[in-house]
Amino acid sequence: MEKKTYRDRIKDSYGNEIPGDISFAEYWERQHLIEKYSMEESIRQKEERAQRGITKEDSISKAISNGLFATPKCDNHTEQKAKDGTCCQNQKKK
Repeated sequence: MEKKTYRDRIKDSYGNEIPGDISFAEYWERQHLIEKYSMEESIRQKEERAQRGITKEDSISKAISNGLFATPKCDNHTEQKAKDGTCCQNQKKK
């Protein structure tokens, strides 16, 4: 098997490596198949969440309670520092 160099590899706009000898129609046929599988998996997961009684709002509130959307505060954070702009969160990187 011949080893391909980086320059010999062809990638599409999604970053997927594709064979060099593939036709336009075959490429899009594969892309549509990937999209179909992705959609089927999304629907399966949505139905599974519905069966367990999990709503979109539950997922968002769980993410918020786990701190996924919270900005971490520095060790010596105060409201005054935030107002003055001396807090480490407000300082701009140079």
